[in-house]
Amino acid sequence: MWWTAPTPRHRKCLRVIATDTDWQAASITHATAQQMMVRGLFERATGEASYRLTDQGRAVLEALLKE
Repeated sequence: MWWTAPTPRHRKCLRVIATDTDWQAASITHATAQQMMVRGLFERATGEASYRLTDQGRAVLEALLKE
C-alpha cells in the first residue's frame, strides 16, 4: 500500500482531498499532489481541478486517523 511512512505533507494532502478543499489554496505543492496521484491515493473527479480519494487513499487516511 504505502512503502514509507507518510510525511506530514502527505497526511495533509489526504485530508485536504478528502474534505474537497482546494489543494492549491491549502498550500499543497504540485509535486506532492503528483506523488500522491502516482501512488494511487487520489484521482481526478468530474469537474475542473476536482479530485477524489481512491479506495486505497481512503484506507490510508482511515489508518492514519486511527493512530
